[in-house]
Amino acid sequence: TVDEKKFVPGITANSPVGTVGLLNGVEGMVVELNGTNVVIATKNVGATTIDGGAGSENIDDASCYGTLVDKMALSIYDESAFGGAGWRLPTVDELTALSGNMEWNSDRHGVEWKVTKESTLYMPAAGAKVMNPMANPPITFGDVGNMGYYWSSLDDTHIFVFGEKEKSLNRYSPLNTSIKYYYRIRAFHDMPTVPTE
Repeated sequence: TVDEKKFVPGITANSPVGTVGLLNGVEGMVVELNGTNVVIATKNVGATTIDGGAGSENIDDASCYGTLVDKMALSIYDESAFGGAGWRLPTVDELTALSGNMEWNSDRHGVEWKVTKESTLYMPAAGAKVMNPMANPPITFGDVGNMGYYWSSLDDTHIFVFGEKEKSLNRYSPLNTSIKYYYRIRAFHDMPTVPTE
């Protein structure tokens, strides 16, 4: 959960790990990955609730899961897609480091990382959406509440996959270009380089 007492109006270069605040219009949390501080958004792109909302196995009750995104139709350089300037997809190294800190939470149907004693980052296991024009029905959902799939910035084939018994960075290769796979986006942002007063 996000401790609102730790919320600051804006994240700056001096903001310590665990700080929650706004950066270019998006709420994020300062974390340390591979010895470097970065900011991770506290919600998925398109999500209707901030971290802290419980996950769900019910597809119709997945308001905290956020939008499922077909990355192949999305420019990773389109900052507006992530809500503000400078927000981006995480690198493979960042996702690998992140996965080493996450623990599965069965009650919340997702993974949590206790960033500090007061601040926890949560990523729901929202499953996947598949659109196959040759199938009936053409749109299906799978692994909702059981598995999480998040896009990385390395080409169109690397995703961060996690579940109760799995946390890994997988290479995903679509077998058929007519089939679209929709996963999550959790935006990252580099720390500001100039402190603000």
